[in-house]
Amino acid sequence: MCAELLAVTLHTLNHSSFSFDVSGLLRAAGEGDVLLLIEDGVYTALDANTLDRVRDAGMEVRLLEPDVAARGVGERLPVSLGLVDYAGFVALVCDTDKTVAWF
Repeated sequence: MCAELLAVTLHTLNHSSFSFDVSGLLRAAGEGDVLLLIEDGVYTALDANTLDRVRDAGMEVRLLEPDVAARGVGERLPVSLGLVDYAGFVALVCDTDKTVAWF
């Protein structure tokens, strides 16, 4: 069962910032929104410039742990980033007002 909805948006990104310009995502994002990096999107966490831009926009950043493990980048990620499993992904979808997929 989902908890009370937060008035924020969950943004999912499945492409690396090396092949996807996050400018449009940042224009659409609001303070307190959550960016969940999935699939090849987890490589975005290795791009310090993009991470700074996302954080400066007031977004929280999370990564899907199975995708981090599948790509072998866990050791190279900033410690401050939160990992979520599939249940955590579902909880984020349930707990946020809406979800926007960027691909």
